[in-house]
Amino acid sequence: MSFLTQQKTNWKFIGIVAILAVIAGAGILGYLRMIEEELEIPPVDIAEKVIEDETADTSTSSVQAWQTYNGVYFSFKYPPDWMEEIDLTFEYSENLEIIRLRISPNAVLVVSYKNYSYENNIQRLTNTKRSVEKIIVTGREATRFELAGSGETLPVGFSIISVLVKGSENTSYEIVFNGDRGDITDQLINKILSTFRFIE
Repeated sequence: MSFLTQQKTNWKFIGIVAILAVIAGAGILGYLRMIEEELEIPPVDIAEKVIEDETADTSTSSVQAWQTYNGVYFSFKYPPDWMEEIDLTFEYSENLEIIRLRISPNAVLVVSYKNYSYENNIQRLTNTKRSVEKIIVTGREATRFELAGSGETLPVGFSIISVLVKGSENTSYEIVFNGDRGDITDQLINKILSTFRFIE
């Protein structure tokens, strides 16, 4: 390293090092900005998603023609061919209100209002091989979990989609679509979610 021992300054070497430092610094800042954007994904507003879906929808089924469930703590619309079922296995003490609808022979919708906090409900489903997405349902903070069937306990092509919606104080809403994904499309799920009204 004769350039360090000489009295003369090697401007070429200093210039190259400075350019490399600027390039490396820009690369590091770009990488950090990319990671920050990935970590802070804004929630998807279901109402906006439904508008997108409706512009692409060529079917004639209209939400206005659907039936309305008017409960004590929530209401929503659903297609007229869905049938209400009574199932006592869902009668837990934390459920303040619950309804179960048969979508098809291979799919159901269960909606409940629980005396169980949103945070505890999220913690219960986190790290259970489910995909997670932050969303907004009728202006409320919500989280959508999906467990896709792998053929073991849940058949391939089937899913359990759980939408947890923040209630007031220590309450939460749970909207669960369970069954054949051919019967419960994302478009249908988003339409159903867009009709929810929460009463507290």
